[in-house]
Amino acid sequence: MQIPNRLRGWAFPFLLLTSVGALGAMHAPRPGGDVNWLGSYRVAERLAVATHRPLLISFDEQGTSDCSRMDANTFVDPKTVSLLAGTVCVRIERGVTSKANQVIAVHAWPSTVLVGRHGTVLWEKAGYVSPAELCSVVSVALQR
Repeated sequence: MQIPNRLRGWAFPFLLLTSVGALGAMHAPRPGGDVNWLGSYRVAERLAVATHRPLLISFDEQGTSDCSRMDANTFVDPKTVSLLAGTVCVRIERGVTSKANQVIAVHAWPSTVLVGRHGTVLWEKAGYVSPAELCSVVSVALQR
């Protein structure tokens, strides 16, 4: 393929910038990691009831060190992501009014809450949750 003369000087810088941008995007932690998050508590609650799956609620505040650590470690861990696929996951951002804020009293941000198939809170924790800890709790909930 021939590059027109007027574009020849721009081809290399363009390719370099797009390559660097793509590599940066691959390594940057994404909010929520690799977990398939729903953005609405009402939708997540209905889906959990309809599919008889536990509900994982992450009360999140972007910019906090615990949230960033969970996005970079817990929510990209392959075993954790695989186990969470058996649950319905919803992420509630701080400052967003949600039914979840009314149903579950959150005293610290971030907080992670696991609700069982029958609507009972099985586990909750404020602050950072490691992949091993979350896997342990979710495994038990999936066996109930």
